[in-house]
Amino acid sequence: MEQCPYCKAWIQEGLFTCTHCREWLPEGDLSRPPKPGWREQLRKYYPFLVLVLSVTICLYILAKPALDRVFANPNGPFVSLLAVVWIVLYVLYRLIVM
Repeated sequence: MEQCPYCKAWIQEGLFTCTHCREWLPEGDLSRPPKPGWREQLRKYYPFLVLVLSVTICLYILAKPALDRVFANPNGPFVSLLAVVWIVLYVLYRLIVM
């Protein structure tokens, strides 16, 4: 007898699904809890993501007049903002996946 990692009910060994909660059981050792998926980890970092993106957008709005003088190309500030957003998303991806 082993314990289901989802509903904690005792089930027979060798089953593919739990007879109580009908979840697919992971192959191998059931004594360890299942690793959280990417959605659970994204929920963990969601407030940080919203904060960084909102601060970046606010700084862009506040600094746009000064940035317009620095960049001759009118798309320069937008490209800089896009680069910052991509860096933040890459860091979050590394935190979640790795």
